[in-house]
Amino acid sequence: MKKNLLALGALALTCCSFVSSAKTAFYCPDIEIFSGTTTPTMVSKNGEYVVVNDGDNSKSYLWSKANPEDWQPIEVNNPALVGVNISGVSNDGKIFVGTAIVRNSDYQNSRPIVIEDGEMTVLPMHSAILNTVEVVGCNSDASILFGYQFLKDETSEIAGRYYPCLWKRNSEGEYELTAYDRLQLPAHQGFIPMDMNEDGTIICGTLWVPAGSSIPAIVENGELIYFNELDTRLEPFYYKGQIHGYYEEYYIDGYHDGATAEYFSGTFQGLDEWGNFYGHRTRAFDVITEPDKEGYGTGRLVNGACVYNMKAEADEAWHDYTNIGGFSTGLDQKYMFTNGGRVVDVEGNGGLISDEFDFSPGGLNNPCITHISADGQTLSGIHTVPNPAIGENDYFPFVIVLDEPLVDLPNQPGGGEDSVFEIVNGGENVNILLTPGRVDVAGVESAALYDINGRLVGNGTTFHVAPGLYVVSTANGAQKVLVK
Repeated sequence: MKKNLLALGALALTCCSFVSSAKTAFYCPDIEIFSGTTTPTMVSKNGEYVVVNDGDNSKSYLWSKANPEDWQPIEVNNPALVGVNISGVSNDGKIFVGTAIVRNSDYQNSRPIVIEDGEMTVLPMHSAILNTVEVVGCNSDASILFGYQFLKDETSEIAGRYYPCLWKRNSEGEYELTAYDRLQLPAHQGFIPMDMNEDGTIICGTLWVPAGSSIPAIVENGELIYFNELDTRLEPFYYKGQIHGYYEEYYIDGYHDGATAEYFSGTFQGLDEWGNFYGHRTRAFDVITEPDKEGYGTGRLVNGACVYNMKAEADEAWHDYTNIGGFSTGLDQKYMFTNGGRVVDVEGNGGLISDEFDFSPGGLNNPCITHISADGQTLSGIHTVPNPAIGENDYFPFVIVLDEPLVDLPNQPGGGEDSVFEIVNGGENVNILLTPGRVDVAGVESAALYDINGRLVGNGTTFHVAPGLYVVSTANGAQKVLVK
């Protein structure tokens, strides 16, 4: 697992970068330019760019591999804005996505935005939106964005719920909203998305459930998927030995939620191309399920990190780790990054990122990885600095660039006009031509085309498809392609 990163020795917090002769590097900006709530929000899929947000000042900055010692502010010249919080960047560094903080707004205080060539465009919003909308991230070319909106809902005790959404760029270059406003959400705050796959068919995140818990969940093609059994039961209200009515009580996997002031806590923070979802969850054990027994609905709650593989058989899909608090992200279950600054494999073997990647954090406190590129060669994270004025830690970003990728990814051509590549096997070539919305295969009588989730799209040599990632399979081999 070791990547032979440069041992940095003592690291002063105000240093900007350290570069080794082996072309591995560690970059840490001067903390004087940031407030104490500055965190990375995304690494571009190709690892060329990292965006960070200075939350207290509503400012965002761009780190680039081409100019790694300079953390450039991302600015929009608009006097109506308090600031911008950038949450995503395209592979070419030309498109930024995020949320604008609006000045003197009479109803909303945020707007979803795209910035391209310095020009800001406000994205469409749902007509029932209340006070919150946020863009969380984007795919590699920023043609698909994901986020959430707080929509009016009269059945909610807080007047609304958080619903996930997508913004997709159409053939005219304009973004269209997919609201997912018909999801059957539990009676609580809603669903907060944390990550999205390349073609936008899968979003993962946090589902809030009554009475005060959260569980990991997925939205796949507009369908909400979660893994706990949620139940609402009517309990009698007694007064002087008589039933005077009924009230609702909530159960998760048979456990009476919140009855003993204990709640479930769970989320999926990240996903990868192999169908893995990384996060943490609560599991219930030894639950008393007989209503006439003392302690009905109570049991033992166990928290810990988890990874779920949607392609595995049910009895092999989950791996849980009670000795780890949670995972922020991962790659192919080979490199799983903990919220506590470690990296482990699926067996739980590993150690601190500084040990496993052979660098010394020096003066950095508790460095941990939060975001990574698709191949893991560029990693960003946060470190802490004690703030004696408030008695808490401040947070600041750093970037690591390894001398080689952590994993090998299938070729992913850009899919633009006349994008051509080959499957080569035993001297026989299969040519694949990609044009917008179309895949053509030459050199074989027939090929199979699958979507990124392994579902068969069709058989033949010409396919008309929506933009996204696909796999072309022939007798000569298989190749992943990205169609515009």
